[in-house]
Amino acid sequence: MPSYGGGAYCAADTMVTFTKCLFQNNTSSVTPAGQRLDPYIGFGGGVAAERTAGVLFVDCNFVDNVADTGGGAYLADSNAAVIDSRLWSNTALRGAGATVVGGAVHIAGCEIKNNEAILDAADASDDIALPIGGGLMLSSATAHIQDCNIAGNTCFGSGGGIYLRGENSTAIINCLIRDNLALRDGGGISSNWFATPTIRNCTFYGNASPGVPTDPNHTGFGGAVFSGYHSDCKILDTILWQNFARQGTELAVGTGFELDPHNAAGSTLPSAISGPGPTISGSIPAARFASAKGFSARTRCSSAGRSATSS
Repeated sequence: MPSYGGGAYCAADTMVTFTKCLFQNNTSSVTPAGQRLDPYIGFGGGVAAERTAGVLFVDCNFVDNVADTGGGAYLADSNAAVIDSRLWSNTALRGAGATVVGGAVHIAGCEIKNNEAILDAADASDDIALPIGGGLMLSSATAHIQDCNIAGNTCFGSGGGIYLRGENSTAIINCLIRDNLALRDGGGISSNWFATPTIRNCTFYGNASPGVPTDPNHTGFGGAVFSGYHSDCKILDTILWQNFARQGTELAVGTGFELDPHNAAGSTLPSAISGPGPTISGSIPAARFASAKGFSARTRCSSAGRSATSS
């Protein structure tokens, strides 16, 4: 049976303010291995808020919480703000730091660090899922993320720092996105399925998407940013520096699946881009883009690394 909010639950139409609160070592929906068919039954290890709830978190800590979706927090169709707070070392299959589905969220001055979106080796139902969003997962939500440190998060699938999907209006402004890891795509950010984020005045440094060892030909796209599946990702006045990926050291645009192409778009106007090499394949040589089948891209960049070649 699904469960919501291991530490606290905010129901429809509630208005709640949490100040200087600690949500630690909470778990949503612990099920013995092999006794469920659906990998998504636990929502919000620390806190869950849904259905028009209005929640405000100020100077709060979300630490070592566990859930299937939203390790630290799960916010669904609510109006939420997270201010000057820390989401550290939480674990989930989707959105380890926090998951936002629908509604609106404002996240400012926060540290989102060392969270993990991983499979549960003891739960066979996880085998059908791909982990997404080591730090944050935003799905069809109106989100404003500003002045945050998003660092050291890990995802065994897509989106080490942030995973975005669904039609939304997301702005990511003046954030440091560093040292995050995603095996499939988007070491820093993965943008998918009609998402249209604007990334402005941010720095991406040391993020990586090295690929899955058992599937090297279809994984490892976009060390800093991946844009695919009809997403249109705009990157403005941003630094992408010393990131790593098997394809697209800094940026990758497309799906990565040869037999399942979906148009995607990306733009960098203007930004500074430099990677550790190797030079990448694609049709935009100066900007260190990798491109899969079915894409469009626009760029006006300063490329401080070696010139890339196109195949």
